[in-house]
Amino acid sequence: MVAILTLAPLGASIVFYEYDLSIRYLAVVFVLSFFAIPLARLSVPVQVQINEALVVSLPLLLS
Repeated sequence: MVAILTLAPLGASIVFYEYDLSIRYLAVVFVLSFFAIPLARLSVPVQVQINEALVVSLPLLLS
C-alpha cells in the first residue's frame, strides 16, 4: 500500500526533472514492494480468539 502511495511523488519528481530524487523514490518503491508482495500472500487465520482480537485492537484504541 505504501509503495503505491509513493508512486505519486515519483511521478511528480519525474515531471519536474528531479532525477536524483526519482531514483530514491524508485528505490523506496522497489524495497517496499519486495517486502510487501510476499507478505500479502499470507493466509488469513480462520479462527481468531477474543483475547487475540483484543491484543491487536488495544493499541489502536489507545492511540
